[in-house]
Amino acid sequence: MRRKQRPIHRGARKELVSFLIQAATQWRLTGALLPSSAALCHAMTDPLARDSRAASRMILEVGAGTGVITEEIVPLMSPRDRLVVYELSERLGERLKYRAKGPEWSGRDIEIRVKPFPEGTEDEHYNFAVCSLPFNNFPAYMVHICLKTFSKILTPGGVLTFYEYCHLRNLRLQFANRKEFIRLRRIDRTVKSFLKTHHGQCRHVLINVPPAWVYTIRF
Repeated sequence: MRRKQRPIHRGARKELVSFLIQAATQWRLTGALLPSSAALCHAMTDPLARDSRAASRMILEVGAGTGVITEEIVPLMSPRDRLVVYELSERLGERLKYRAKGPEWSGRDIEIRVKPFPEGTEDEHYNFAVCSLPFNNFPAYMVHICLKTFSKILTPGGVLTFYEYCHLRNLRLQFANRKEFIRLRRIDRTVKSFLKTHHGQCRHVLINVPPAWVYTIRF
C-alpha cells in the first residue's frame, strides 16, 4: 500500500510535551530522548506498507508511547484489519484511548491496552508486530519473555520489527558496575541469539536522535 503524506495534527505539540514529561519522569518506560523520527517510523512499518493481502490482518504494537508509530500504522489499515496497542504508561495510554475514539482514527478497529506486555496475548495470533520497548532498560529475563512471546503469537509468515539505538548498549557497558554489566551482557546475548535463530535483517536509520538499527524478522 502506498503511503500518503500525513498532515501534522493539531495536537502534535501536545503529544511532544506529553512525551517529554514521560521521558523526564519515567525514563525506564520510554528509554528515549525524543519521539521517533518519521524515518524510523517508516522503517518500522515498512513490512506492513508493502503487504498486499486482502484478508483481514491482526496487527500488534507494543510500547506505543505517544503514538507516533501508531499514526503510521492506522492509514495502512483496511476496514477489516484489527490493531491491538500496548502502552504501560497510564498517562500515555489514556491519551491513546482518547485518540482512538476521535475522528483521526475513526473507522478503524483499534484496542488500547494499558497493561504490561505480554499480558492478554496467551491465545492470540498476529500477522504483524511492531515493538518499541526499551530492552536496554529491562531485566534480562523480561527481554527473553517478550521475544519468546513474539515467536509464539506471530503466525507463519508473520513479521516482527523492533529497533535499538546504535551502539547504546556497548556504550553503557563501558560505564556499568558489575551488576549492570551482567544484566546488559545477558540482554545482548538474548537479542543476538534471537536474531540469529530467526535470521533477522538489520536496517540502519541515521535520521533519528539517536540513530537506530531496525530489525525485521519474518517467521
